[in-house]
Amino acid sequence: MADIDLQCPECKALISVSEFTASRTVACKSCKHQIDVPLQHRDPEPDRKLRLKKKDRMATGTESDDDTFLGQIKPPKRRKPKSEWHVSQVILAWAVFLALGTAMYFLRYRDLLEYNQLQMLITFSPLVMAAFQVLIVLKAFQDSVLQGILCLLIPGYSFVYLFFMSDDFYARAVLGGLLIGMAKDSYLFYEQYALTLYNAINAWLASGG
Repeated sequence: MADIDLQCPECKALISVSEFTASRTVACKSCKHQIDVPLQHRDPEPDRKLRLKKKDRMATGTESDDDTFLGQIKPPKRRKPKSEWHVSQVILAWAVFLALGTAMYFLRYRDLLEYNQLQMLITFSPLVMAAFQVLIVLKAFQDSVLQGILCLLIPGYSFVYLFFMSDDFYARAVLGGLLIGMAKDSYLFYEQYALTLYNAINAWLASGG
């Protein structure tokens, strides 16, 4: 391996540099001054190899999905196969669902609450479901841009994503338990809201805008 002798412009000391260096500058061993390496002595091989490697990946179709736009919108992959889920986690998720679902059922449909408390539960049910919708959308965007967009734009798709595509079974258990006591009231609220909005739009169009 041949070396290149460079002279420090500050202390005039000679510095030996490998001819295969890719550095733009080297430090003088005497005064620590940064000495520029002439362009003709820099090794272009590292950059050239990097470009050739990327070109080869693209030609063979093995380029990483993370380097492409499609890689950002692809459907999410489960973090673990179902066979690898820890048994205790599954049991705990089911326990949370059963406990919360039973509590919500008795609170909503078995007259355990006073009238004012029951009306408060009915009033806040749509807000709780809306909050869960926001959380699911944020989680979906973390997994995949495409899934986040679908959850944001398609009514009901967020539930499909959480229950059938996501592996967050704790969130699934909590939402499932809450739905037992809140699904009916939330559905009636949003149905009435959508009908009111639909009628308002039709009235606006009928009046000529």
